Amino acid sequence: GDACLTACHVAAQVHIHTRPCLVLTAPSPGTPHWSWLSVDESVSLPYDPAKGAIRRLAAAHDLCVGGDGLVEIAKRGQMEEAVCAVRVFARVAPDQKEQILQTLRSLGLTTLMCGDGTNDVGALKTAHCGVALLQATGSQRPRRRRGTG
Repeated sequence: GDACLTACHVAAQVHIHTRPCLVLTAPSPGTPHWSWLSVDESVSLPYDPAKGAIRRLAAAHDLCVGGDGLVEIAKRGQMEEAVCAVRVFARVAPDQKEQILQTLRSLGLTTLMCGDGTNDVGALKTAHCGVALLQATGSQRPRRRRGTG
């Protein structure tokens, strides 16, 4: 559920990505087209919908895509290429999590999904291995019995 910049920072801290990270960025008034923008905004590259473009970009950079970018990628028919090349997915909807896992599975890859909320259930069930991270509240924890003697 984290925004792309937060997700990139956390991913760097745990070594999920180690190279400069580019985030697929939606058009804005100053930039009328989708682009790949570095976290520090020093690099901006146009989004290329051609087959193989994401894979070529991923050869030199780690990539991050948010839910809005995933919609654009799917519209352009680049889903298979993207799920194999993107290192960080951020702010993706529950159905998009399932779509990512279904795509990876369709490519013959083994998948693991780790989730912490009810919105992750579909993706947890789609993965070969689904790990639910739960924390019981005080009223849900088993009570300890006190000894009588």
